[in-house]
Amino acid sequence: MVFIMRVVCLLLSLLLLAACGQKGGLYLPEKKQPISPTSPNSQP
Repeated sequence: MVFIMRVVCLLLSLLLLAACGQKGGLYLPEKKQPISPTSPNSQP
């Protein structure tokens, strides 16, 4: 029983990390890329 619970917890954590990683990778760069290069390039 303990082994099964551990496996389930590991699978759930991996799924959560994968989902967060995909969302974070998609949203963070999209927001940072246009904001970072546009602001310094437009001001000077």
